[in-house]
Amino acid sequence: MGDLKAIMESEYSENATNAKELELIIRENPSEYIEDEKHLCAANGIMTSEQAPGEIRRSISSDRVSVKWQVRASSEDDVALWGVKALPNDRVKRKHLRDWMNRHKDKVDKARKKIEHVKNETERLRGKNSDKKKKVGENSPTT
Repeated sequence: MGDLKAIMESEYSENATNAKELELIIRENPSEYIEDEKHLCAANGIMTSEQAPGEIRRSISSDRVSVKWQVRASSEDDVALWGVKALPNDRVKRKHLRDWMNRHKDKVDKARKKIEHVKNETERLRGKNSDKKKKVGENSPTT
């Protein structure tokens, strides 16, 4: 958004006004795809930053504007958790993440342990709930 910021500070008031209006429109229309991804991350215990417009391009031939939205994991622990749970489909991004994971094996191990703990705790709690259902069923009258 660097060029847009520069235009917003332009000495030409019409250009500055148009750039500010464009930025407002962009910020008021965040990517629904990214919001869905953020929701999935949160449901899996991965904290993320607010999405932000990154690269903004304007096609001269069609006069259309495209926005590349960005969201990031909030911490290195969240990066590791994201990497263990869901590697990106994109080849380049997957390679970058795998390289990062190889350099941060302690964080990756911690993420794997966290996932295992949550899985075990879920199974334990489900076992308790099924035991309660059995006990309730044992005491119910039969006809």
